[in-house]
Amino acid sequence: MATLAATRFNPVLRAFDQRLLATGKANKGYLVACMRKLPTILNAVVKSGTPWNENLHTREVENAWPSRQFLVRWAVLVQSSCRVRAEFVKSS
Repeated sequence: MATLAATRFNPVLRAFDQRLLATGKANKGYLVACMRKLPTILNAVVKSGTPWNENLHTREVENAWPSRQFLVRWAVLVQSSCRVRAEFVKSS
């Protein structure tokens, strides 16, 4: 019941809940994920000894993972640096 109330009134858990629902999580699956997140957040607050700050527990979806374009550029950079090293070793 605490999780149901938290997903309705806590902006952090509401955003988490909506994100899971948008990705197609099963009906009870998103609720279980929120149940697991709630004690994790509470434990972090108790462990740090600081009052609740929702900015510490939010995550912007757009900035959560590197973009595909960034990952492709990074892979090309790594491949080219490996080629340069291999050519340097051969010429040495």
